[in-house]
Amino acid sequence: MDKVTPKDVFQANRDRAAPLLAKLKAESIGHMIDGKIVPSISGLTFETKSPIDGVVLANVARGTADDIDRAATAASLGLQILARDVCGGAEEVAAPRG
Repeated sequence: MDKVTPKDVFQANRDRAAPLLAKLKAESIGHMIDGKIVPSISGLTFETKSPIDGVVLANVARGTADDIDRAATAASLGLQILARDVCGGAEEVAAPRG
């Protein structure tokens, strides 16, 4: 029986990850806002690289203050809906406890 080396394990893991890495590289990575993957409002991105060999893994949406505002607005609206539909009103969710 052949001895499995760390190099063999690395290559096996790399082969298993190849389809996901190809998908990430082709589609890029956006922001998750309001339950959807969206690009940055500015359209800016940056490359994320493998720490192992420096190969570009994906382009990632570069967030700005506008993206933060969009995410915070979506989160606030989501909390309002939760408060209304589940908790009976925003006052119950936002009221301090003590």
